[in-house]
Amino acid sequence: MALGTSAPVRSGSIADFDRTTSIWGPITLGLGLVITMAAAFFVAFGTGLGITAGEFWTAVGAVALLLGIGAIIEPIMYYPILGKSAMYQAFMIGNIGNKLLPASIVAQNKLGAKAGTKRAEFISGSAIIGAVIVHLITLIVIVGLLGTWLLSLIPGEVIETVQAFILPAVFGAMIPQLVSFLIKPKSKAPAEADAESYADAGVTD
Repeated sequence: MALGTSAPVRSGSIADFDRTTSIWGPITLGLGLVITMAAAFFVAFGTGLGITAGEFWTAVGAVALLLGIGAIIEPIMYYPILGKSAMYQAFMIGNIGNKLLPASIVAQNKLGAKAGTKRAEFISGSAIIGAVIVHLITLIVIVGLLGTWLLSLIPGEVIETVQAFILPAVFGAMIPQLVSFLIKPKSKAPAEADAESYADAGVTD
């Protein structure tokens, strides 16, 4: 780039990334919704199970009532940590609260990224990819290939104990880390923090 030009490289590349994300994020989420709904309708009405339309919509209403508040609150809670692009990834994959969000928080903490910056958003996206890869490998190997055999070796009392305490253990470990990550003294202006995050990520003018 010649000296004296006014458009920095980082602005264009980040703007292009955001624009591409804004286009393909809703498209992929929309396709996922269509495929999911099509599968649900097929199972309900195309397999001869005898499910009536009234029963189907009653079940839909019950689920919407149960999860509707979370569907509004969760994006607001997750956005400051994940950022826009990682939000699309997370909601396409699911299992956000007990897998993807902790992975993002740990990765950002380890790399010293400030929540709300582009660097933190890119780190969240990479952490989500890593979490999904690990999840798929363990799912295929431990559950798919060795699952039944491993369960036969574990006493029933142990399985019941694990089922009772695993969820509180996950959230008990995650919530303090999330609070300590978000509640930090502000030592730098937002513009300075963004500039530093670009520099740390290797993005220069």
